[in-house]
Amino acid sequence: ASEALVGGMEYAIQGEVVGPGIQKDRNKESEFMFKCFRIWDIANQKFLNPNETVAFCKEFDIPHVEVLKTDFPFFDEITTMEDALKFAEGKTKEGNEREGVVLKTCDDGPYASFKIVSNKYLMKQED
Repeated sequence: ASEALVGGMEYAIQGEVVGPGIQKDRNKESEFMFKCFRIWDIANQKFLNPNETVAFCKEFDIPHVEVLKTDFPFFDEITTMEDALKFAEGKTKEGNEREGVVLKTCDDGPYASFKIVSNKYLMKQED
């Protein structure tokens, strides 16, 4: 994470570095780059919600990890662990098996997030 001072406010920006040679470079990046996935508002001691994070990244030209869905009522549509694991499967836009998905709350209630790792991705890593 790194800290940024914006308009008198301090933020800690968390993300990942992608690029050639990092985790087999599944997304075929031609150069190293940082991609944000979460921002902590230091003064208010809370995470920005995902919509605020994407807007912040757009405003300050910070690359953000790919967002697959917004306004998705996960627990209304996914009711079993089998459904959740199937939901995690899929391809990256480059055609590689994706690692999984991270789900985050977007409302003003308590922040929560969790990751579902794709079994297809895990099986491919054993090769």
